[in-house]
Formats: sequence, structure tokens, C-alpha cells
Amino acid sequence: MKSGRTFTLSVRIAICACVVACVPAASAVLPNAEPVYFYVFARIDDHVNREMSEERLRRTLDLVERLRSKRRSDGLSCTILVSGAMAGALAEWNASDGLLDRLRSMKRDGAIEIGYFGANEPTYTSRPRPGYRNRLGPDDWWTVRSKAAQSILMDGRDPLTGRVIPGRAGGVKAVADVFGEPSYIGGFTWNVGGDSEFVPYIRKLSPHAILPGLPMPNPSLQIHGYGASVEGVAAAMSPAANTAPELFWQDGFVRLSETSAPSLVVAKGDAGPEALSKMLESLDRKRPHIVQVEIGRQDAHLRPQYLTAPIYPPLRVAYDHPDHPKLPEYAFRPREEIEAAYQKDEATLQWVRERFLPQNGGSSFVSGGSLGASVVPDDVSVSRAVLLQLTTDLLARWGTDTYPPYWVQSNGRYFSLAQVFLLLAEALGEWRRTGAIPESAPLGFVFGPRDLSDDPGPNIGTVTVAQVAEAAAGIAVELNDQSASPAPHNAVPSSVVVGGIRVNAAQFLRLMADAASNCVSGRELRVRLCNMFSPAGEMYPRTISRRDEGQVWTLRPAELKSRD
Repeated sequence: MKSGRTFTLSVRIAICACVVACVPAASAVLPNAEPVYFYVFARIDDHVNREMSEERLRRTLDLVERLRSKRRSDGLSCTILVSGAMAGALAEWNASDGLLDRLRSMKRDGAIEIGYFGANEPTYTSRPRPGYRNRLGPDDWWTVRSKAAQSILMDGRDPLTGRVIPGRAGGVKAVADVFGEPSYIGGFTWNVGGDSEFVPYIRKLSPHAILPGLPMPNPSLQIHGYGASVEGVAAAMSPAANTAPELFWQDGFVRLSETSAPSLVVAKGDAGPEALSKMLESLDRKRPHIVQVEIGRQDAHLRPQYLTAPIYPPLRVAYDHPDHPKLPEYAFRPREEIEAAYQKDEATLQWVRERFLPQNGGSSFVSGGSLGASVVPDDVSVSRAVLLQLTTDLLARWGTDTYPPYWVQSNGRYFSLAQVFLLLAEALGEWRRTGAIPESAPLGFVFGPRDLSDDPGPNIGTVTVAQVAEAAAGIAVELNDQSASPAPHNAVPSSVVVGGIRVNAAQFLRLMADAASNCVSGRELRVRLCNMFSPAGEMYPRTISRRDEGQVWTLRPAELKSRD
């Protein structure tokens, strides 16, 4: 791609200042409006069209350095998302372009973070897929999915054919080897919904990474009512002013959604500050929001006819035509259009910094690291007082409904159904051994059920507190077993036999809460019909089988630390 004419720094600054000045001031500040946090990122994963990727990366780094040189107090940084193949290419190119050295230096300085994006890893057709479940049981089906997940996250591949190269690291493993732990990991699955089979490997590679939440609407996914589902889940995950609709816990990781309402999408920096300003005006400011802003976009380099399938993204052309993988010269926009896009990137970030942040107290830029640090972490254990409050809250929220609640709360802290299941099993197991609810119960990591049935279970019969405690004691041992295995032990069981009656996980959770509320051995508890999906679980959009949606038992709001 020809370098063409470039604008001088003074001209670029003048144009950006003019664009910012022409944008209306930030929308009027609402009374008690909550902050908006801006997560800036660039996704650079084309390891084939080198000149374009090098320019995008260099121009993005230049912009970040230029803006940070003026002021660092607002926390501006940029997360650079690369694939495993791109990390390998950067290591190979470094001797001639020095970009890897620059990335590492800016990462040490806090100007950037490195994340992983694997949707375009070599190649689309060779990407491991587990196939169909057919008659496989939950354990065998998890094992098949887990094997595919491990390959996606760790196997090195030929950069054009996707053939696995034994002994070479790829995916997240390659990025971690080159840059250290990624701060964000995404694009590892094309499914919407659960990704639990990936979690054990991600916990080993980067246990503190931010993972994707709900993606922007995509008609090709054909999810009926997607927008309403997103809004429903976002509302369930943001019950108070210290929670954001775009941020929540799932499977032990903080998740960041691209959208939480029809008006909120990933902002394109090259669309200019006017587009971002208009989107911000539409936000309900009763809750804080995390708005993602993409800069250095690949699309800004490509002519319109190269922005649609079957020749988009450019890596699709490379994988389909490995004998001549690079885009032709005429695929790229004229130089002046490319320059204009980078100027708008800069104008957008300047508008946020100069206009929006000063008028919206508490708002700031955030990185993956600062975002993760702003979330209240899990306690390692839960006191008896908190456990009893959780029990009371669970029963109160459940009431006479057949659906379990979204989550459970104690003193402003939120706990998932899976966490409460674990805590009650531990507490009742200890009561069975010692005759008393323990002073504290450990809060370990636990998956939701591996097989989420639609069977609401029996609606007749009684069991005793002692029988519930006996079943709970055996389950607690399994739930605290985090040893490596094809299918994890630390997953809520899909069903439990208690007092000779087989009940589903939701029924047993309710029985444990009933038992813990008044631990008298012979007291009888009625078995009640219960659905396995909470209303939030029912709303959660998915492209996979409902049976594999056990992660909905791990959903809970992410509380943000006080800004005081």
C-alpha cells in the first residue's frame, strides 16, 4: 500500500481542534447523573496485510502517546487486541519495524494494555468445533467441548491454512508468551450464551482478564427478540447505582458487554465526536455506563466494496486464496480518506477529554486493569451472619414463584445462585457433622449445572432437614474439588437424590435454604416444583442449546467500589 501524502502535525491538530469546537457541548448534566467510563481499544489482528496493520498500529500508538503527553490524570489508555497469529507476526517483524519493542515499552508505561481477540485466528473452516451432542451425557459432552476449547486457546497454527503445528503456541497462549497476561480475552467463540468450557483454560492463562459479555446485535445470529433480551439481562445485572448495565459476573470472570440498550453500541472513533455525543445523550444516567470506543479501525482503510462478505474481513480472502493472500492495491481507500479517519479518531478522544469529562463529574477513561480493579472482589469466605441473610433473602425473593431469583443479596453484596448453592451445601454439611452452622464458609469457584434441564421436578413429597443435610455433605466435597479433570467436579449437580426423591438443582437449592433457616433434624420440608432457569436465565440470549446454559446460575451484578 502506497504511503502517499501525510498531513503535518500542526495541520492535524488544527483540524481536530476545529472539529471539536464545532460539536455541541456535552449534553446537559442530569441531576445525580452517574458517570460514564470510556474503554478505548484497537483491534489489530491482520497478520497477512502487513503494511496496513503496521500503519494502523503505529498511528494508534502515536495518538495515544500524543494525548497522554498533554495529560495523564484522566486515565487515557488503549487496549490493543491481537490474535495469537498477530503476536507471532509482531515477534517476527520486530527486527525490521521495532513495533513489538514499542508495544512492550508502552505497556510498561501504562499507556496501553494488550488483549486477545481470536475470531479471525487461522482459519474459519479449520477452527475446532465439537460437533453435535447426539446421545452424549453431560460429562462426555463437556469433555468434547473442552478439547475444542483448549485447541482454540492454545494451539499454534499455520498462518494461512490453519493446520495445527505441534509444539507451537497459538491463541491466548501465544499472546501471553509474547506480552504477558492479556487484560481482555475475546473472540474465542462465535456462540452467544455460555462459554464455560473455555473458562478452566482462561483461568490458567489470565485469571484476571475481562471477558466479553453481550455482543452488539447481529442479524446473522437470528436470535428472536435479541434487543429486548439484552435490555432485560442488563436491567437484572444493574439493580443499584453502584452497578453498570454493561458489567457483570459470569463463571467467575467480569464480563463487559458491547451493548445494554438499542441506543448503546461500540462507538467508532472515526465517526467523529458528533456520533458519540448523540449516543451519550440517549443514555439513562441513573446508572453508570461503560462505553467502548474503537480507534484505528481496519474499515477506515478499505473501500466500501471490500467491507462486505464474501471478501470481508481481509483475512477471509487470505484464507480462501493462500496462494495470493494479500489484498490488491485498489482495495484501499485514497490516502486523504484514511487521514480523515485518523483525524476523527483524535477529535473524538479530544472531545471526550475536553468537553464531556469536565462536565460530568466522576466520568473518566478506563482500561481493563482499572476496570477490573474497580469491581469489588469476592471474599474468600462468608460469615454465618451473611450466610443466614443470604438464606432469608433467597427465600423472600423466591416466595411462592416457581422461578428462582436472578441472584441473592446480603448487605449490598450480590451472590450468584451457584455461589449460594455451594455455601449452603458447605454449611449444612458442617451442621450434620458438628450440630452447628459454621462461623464461616469458604467461597470457592463453582460452575453452574453442566446439564440444565427444563424438567421442573416433582411437586409432591416431603423430606427432613437431616436428609437434606446428608445429601448436602456429599455434594460439598465435590463442589470444592477443583482438580483437573475432563469435566469439572466443581459444578452444581443437575439433580440430587434426597430422602429417596430425585429433585433438580433448583429444588434442592430451595430445600437447603429451608433447612438452613431452621436446623431441626426431624423437621419436614415440602418438595416444591421449581424451574431451573431464573427469569434472567430465560432472557439471556443464546445460540446454543438450553441444556448447555449452566452459566446463567453464575450471573450476578458487579459492584463498583465507592468513588469517595
